[in-house]
Amino acid sequence: MKSKAVSSLIVGALACFLGANAVHAVPPSGLQLMQISLAGSLATTKSISSNVDVVVKKTLTTANIINLALGYNPTNAVPANQVLVLAFVFADSGAPECALIVYDTTTHSNLVTIATLDVGGAVDSVKGAGSVGAAGQLETAGAFTGGWIALMGKAKFDNTGLTQKFISFSATATGIIRGNDGDDFEVALTKGSCKMLGTLPNP
Repeated sequence: MKSKAVSSLIVGALACFLGANAVHAVPPSGLQLMQISLAGSLATTKSISSNVDVVVKKTLTTANIINLALGYNPTNAVPANQVLVLAFVFADSGAPECALIVYDTTTHSNLVTIATLDVGGAVDSVKGAGSVGAAGQLETAGAFTGGWIALMGKAKFDNTGLTQKFISFSATATGIIRGNDGDDFEVALTKGSCKMLGTLPNP
């Protein structure tokens, strides 16, 4: 288990580099930026009269998440330089710190932090693989006003370097997402999946 002092240092380093609009900050040792795709089915309650509610099912896409996090219409086209990223800071020992962010690949900056995630799991260091889970509360960002998200899946690691890195990651996703896009909404992520698209180079 990490000491509180070590954990605080890692959180501080992550916050320094990943703070919104932190352009060209010095990345902490062990930082890895993983571009991910997140998609799933959402179920939300919609009132059709004063006494009748129905459950409406919709599809959630990576583009929807990016737009909502930035306060835009969820159906807007997303510029190619705006990507959804899991930002990990690996410690010498213990679980890494992680944040779900919208990252600008042109300016190498964090546009917005969606959630700071607690990471844990069981990893075979010899095989470089194992089960990994991450969960945390959504930040008040853009159209999001709260909720939580959790990812649980399998990952492969590269243990040959000075710091551990992900080679691959895929997971199921669940959560509750609250926000306001003109009207208050609360949705349940009833069927979600997440996969790693690639590792972004550190600035």
